[in-house]
Amino acid sequence: MTDSGALAAEPGSPQWLALEWRLMQRRMLACVASRSSELTASPLAVDTGIYTDTRRHFAERERLFMQTPLLAGFSSELPEPGCVLHFEAFGPPVFVLRREDGGLDAFRNLCPHRGARLVEGDRIGSAVVCPFHAWRFGTDGQLQFRPQDAAFACEGPAPALCRVPVAEKHGLVFLRLDPAGEPVDVEAFLGPIAPLIRSFRLDAAAHVRTDAVVTEANWKLVVDVSCEGYHVPATHPATLSPQLVPFITIHDSFGRHHRFASPARRMQEWVGQPEETWPPSHYSAVHYLFPNTILTYSDAIDGGLPVIALNRSFPGRHVGETTVLYSSYRPASAAAIPDSGFLALHEAVLDINRSEDLPMVGRVWRNYQSLPDPAPLLFGRNEMLLQRYHADVAEAVGMPL
Repeated sequence: MTDSGALAAEPGSPQWLALEWRLMQRRMLACVASRSSELTASPLAVDTGIYTDTRRHFAERERLFMQTPLLAGFSSELPEPGCVLHFEAFGPPVFVLRREDGGLDAFRNLCPHRGARLVEGDRIGSAVVCPFHAWRFGTDGQLQFRPQDAAFACEGPAPALCRVPVAEKHGLVFLRLDPAGEPVDVEAFLGPIAPLIRSFRLDAAAHVRTDAVVTEANWKLVVDVSCEGYHVPATHPATLSPQLVPFITIHDSFGRHHRFASPARRMQEWVGQPEETWPPSHYSAVHYLFPNTILTYSDAIDGGLPVIALNRSFPGRHVGETTVLYSSYRPASAAAIPDSGFLALHEAVLDINRSEDLPMVGRVWRNYQSLPDPAPLLFGRNEMLLQRYHADVAEAVGMPL
């Protein structure tokens, strides 16, 4: 943000977000007037091996998804002590627990005795009791009791639950799945996008529903389709395309995190008009959080309900399998709107992904798999997010494009 009003506003405040949106509107209208998206310096040539190479896939699983902070959910999903948030989309299952002091702990959801799943549901009491052999652990993860304790006596400390790093800030909960990994520093991880995330007030957004979908495609292909608006006119002709000016997007990078936005069709009427005559509207954009999360924060461009939606893609055990979590949240500002409206909105967003995006991704993947050797691909100058996030992922696993 560069104008004087933006600089005067506190970063992350509602006024700051409004000014940020005004600057974005100006850029989108300039693109509408020129009939061109914002463009990078040049296209980026890659090949299908960035998706199909099994060595790359396993490096991403081990070096990226085990070591990088991953978004587990929103703070509002753990509203009070004893509340539990489950994370099971990648790696050993984990449960996150809200402590009595308001902080968070996270543990692998496996008993150290014989590996049974410990916690079901969204709350626990004063202890965790294994349903297999009745070993009992405190909410600090320490063993409190086990039947026939003398039968397990050995040197060293008693077995405890396996703790994993967890932290929250700006309404987001992040895990690092490697138990020996560094503590999670959310502010450092978010970096320059932190004020923007803070401005969304996600700590007050109520969880509506999460659905898990397993699809046959590489995880990066699934992320790709949510990181550019270029596909919308052809892939979504009856759902999203009628609402947006075709093929027009603006792009911003915040370190390894990125954003793009497309102008609503009604904005075409504003070209050449004084800003004071523009109708009121609210911030609307799609955000990529490294390495696998798409956060849509939008005033519904069709005049319907506001959207706070996540989709998170996780690589499966083989290169052509991805688990996608689709989550929707209710903004605090929408308290007067019935729950049924947000459930219907979630279903609509989920249906677009299941019936339009994922089938397209699946067909692309089958093409890639049919090739005897990697074939060339090209990310255009208008596909900035694809260029940058693929380069960032490759750098993070030490396998340059």
